[in-house]
Amino acid sequence: MEKADTDQQKPGYNYVQSLARGLNIIKSFNFARKEQSLSDIAEYTKLDRAVVRRNLLTLINLGYIVGKGGKYALTPRVLDLGFAYINSSSIFNLSQGVIDRLVSQSSHSCSIAILDDCDVLHLKTSSVHHTSFASARAGIRVPAYCTSMGRVLFSQFDDEKVRQLLLRSDIKKLTSKTLTDIPAIEDEVRRARDKGWSFVFGEMEHDLLALSVPITNADGMMSAVLNMSAYGEKIDHQAFIDDNLESMRRAAREIGILINA
Repeated sequence: MEKADTDQQKPGYNYVQSLARGLNIIKSFNFARKEQSLSDIAEYTKLDRAVVRRNLLTLINLGYIVGKGGKYALTPRVLDLGFAYINSSSIFNLSQGVIDRLVSQSSHSCSIAILDDCDVLHLKTSSVHHTSFASARAGIRVPAYCTSMGRVLFSQFDDEKVRQLLLRSDIKKLTSKTLTDIPAIEDEVRRARDKGWSFVFGEMEHDLLALSVPITNADGMMSAVLNMSAYGEKIDHQAFIDDNLESMRRAAREIGILINA
């Protein structure tokens, strides 16, 4: 599904194009593209080769990229950009003890995440698992449309805003259970809004079940989401919800108090 053009994507008078280009070049690197040529970057970012070259030279000078033999790669200094956010985040700094205790009590993995446009961005995790999604680290992104975290985070918006976010999302079938019909996803977001929580099974990964509740600030506005996850086709879904929902709500309230203190 192609992402729709929106006002958010149209730069205005104060838009610094050169900064945006540099950041897009940094974001073009990932595990599959650890090393790229100038042509690779130009093709991926849809930028002119001369523009890419100037940005690469600037990023090399700043220490964020290194070049050798016609190939370019990120340096560890790029981590400074992420840690600047992490170190300034009250949720990141104050919540670990709460989710560690919740994991100990439930024997299930827990995480705290926020919404970043159409994605869910993990800030904190505490895991009893060692594979796949349940051991996701801080900084990991997952789609919002097919996760309980994303549906809770979407639920803070009105229906029109939710529709805009879904139209911008890269919606595709990740498993046989993934909802890809936008009206059906909107219905699930409405349910999350009405109930104050969301439960999803098998939509992002086979056999992954997840329960999420909102974390609110002093004004009652949603600032993040608390998630609990487990693997197992044979786990009783209603029992999982009944056993953990109230303890998750208490933990979310505690985190809300800590970040608002």
